[in-house]
Amino acid sequence: MKKLMGLYCVAMAGMILGCASSGQKTESTETAADAAAKTEQTAESAASDAPKMAQIAPECRKKIVKMVTKQEGGQQYLLDDGTLWQVMPDASVKLVKKLPDGVDNYALIPSTDVIIHYYPDKIMLEHVETGTEFFKLKGEPSLKGVMFTPDNNEMGILDKDSTINIWNVPDKFSGINIAERVQDFMNRQSPDYKLRFSTNPYLISLAGHGKAVMASDDQENNKIGLIYLMDEENNKGVLKAIARTNVHISHLAIALSGKTIAATDVNHQLYVSSTGEDKGFKVYGTGYKDAKNVKFVGENVLVIGADKLTLVDVANGMQLWTHDVKAISCYAPSKDKVLCNTGDTIEEINGNDGKLVRTLFFNDKNWGELKKDNALGGTAEASCLVLK
Repeated sequence: MKKLMGLYCVAMAGMILGCASSGQKTESTETAADAAAKTEQTAESAASDAPKMAQIAPECRKKIVKMVTKQEGGQQYLLDDGTLWQVMPDASVKLVKKLPDGVDNYALIPSTDVIIHYYPDKIMLEHVETGTEFFKLKGEPSLKGVMFTPDNNEMGILDKDSTINIWNVPDKFSGINIAERVQDFMNRQSPDYKLRFSTNPYLISLAGHGKAVMASDDQENNKIGLIYLMDEENNKGVLKAIARTNVHISHLAIALSGKTIAATDVNHQLYVSSTGEDKGFKVYGTGYKDAKNVKFVGENVLVIGADKLTLVDVANGMQLWTHDVKAISCYAPSKDKVLCNTGDTIEEINGNDGKLVRTLFFNDKNWGELKKDNALGGTAEASCLVLK
């Protein structure tokens, strides 16, 4: 009997302990569930309070193939469907026209009313809005070697006989009157001056006023990445060797002042050099290993990388600012403004601090402006703005 009573007490004790244990587990589970719910609510609240990123719907934007600044301070953008858009200095935007030929047969020049049109057997300057032909430019049509100075005041066309014919854009091409006198018409045919060179360059960059830099390779003598300076004002007809990279050069630029050049090689390294008596390069390649292109913003170098822009102080190679963008091409109409084509948008960037000012996009009928505060401007539909 005593033995049975003992077993009974043990069983009862086990039941009591089991109940207590079960009760404690339930209480713990409820507390964890409450905490999880509270955490989820907090996360949802934080997500709802966080600023949403604005994006432009893909169907609202078309590919931008060419861009150029205008003498008045505006810009022109040519889309792959042939539509030509113009952004005016007052920030207004208009669709100029749809060009009748393929986009590869045109080159934009910094004038409000003139465009270069390549035909199979000639190069013509045409009035943009009416298509009126002004004159045939001398040169080999297949070259399509059109270049501009950083301020777009001079345009050069590379001829097949190692000559660059150079026109002053404001004097020659701005404000053309379709009914102009024959003498004025003839005067526009002749370039203001020419640069002739004996080497065989594959890259040329103009600084204006007879200054230009050229890159060439001397394969026979195993001299690769040669940089030559031409300065018609100070050394007429002289081609001066100023530096060599020993690697084939992919991009070349000269500052408007003509005092500094920048280059990138096929390994995406950056080089900077003076055009003065100090020969040779400052090599900043270790810090800029993905330099795909270079442009000048004032006297500093804008390095266009795979997924970011970097403004580099030419004196010491230090970064002045960076901006994350996958740009196909960029140019700086002024030291305060940088414009980059990302493929189907234009990012306008403050040249002083690298911050985004606005994003422009176009299609065959409408245009849009996405501002920093996610506001949508222009004629684009509201559905073009997507918040994520």
